[in-house]
Amino acid sequence: IDGHCRHLKAMLRWAKSQGMLNEVPHIDMSKRGKGAKLMKGRPITFEEFERMLAKVESFVGAGNAASWKHFMRGLWWSGLRLREAMSLSWDEFADGLIVDTSEEFVTIVIPADHEKGGKNRVYPVAPEFAEMLLSVPEVDRTGFVFNPRPIRVIGGRTRATDAQAGRTVVKIGEAGNVVV
Repeated sequence: IDGHCRHLKAMLRWAKSQGMLNEVPHIDMSKRGKGAKLMKGRPITFEEFERMLAKVESFVGAGNAASWKHFMRGLWWSGLRLREAMSLSWDEFADGLIVDTSEEFVTIVIPADHEKGGKNRVYPVAPEFAEMLLSVPEVDRTGFVFNPRPIRVIGGRTRATDAQAGRTVVKIGEAGNVVV
């Protein structure tokens, strides 16, 4: 829309310069903060999220459903991007984002080499996400936090790749009639 409006404004200014118009009409253009970028998508509603969860088993199968529901709930409660969630680890020296449950509040540690500002950062998580993480027994808190199982096992993989996870979430959303 903004592109069309810019062309229209240019055409109207040209028409005025040619004497075809006495005055250029005012056209409101949407305002965006300096340096701000447009959203790539929109957040889904809770009702849409529930519809997606209801379609998980029918799409990924009964054997894989628990791992996918856990992954999708993690995306919902954490606010992480898909790749961030896939790299989230329980291990202190992992290559990626790390969950720290050793303090009073559950936090996510982002190492400097994974952070835009080049500094180690520690962020608290939402209470619902903390509750979800703390519900995992301590003996199971190793490796990646989320391990969605691949629908088709290729080469003995037991965990979906980032690309497979993205495509699967999209297909689950489409099955639940959610615009994804």
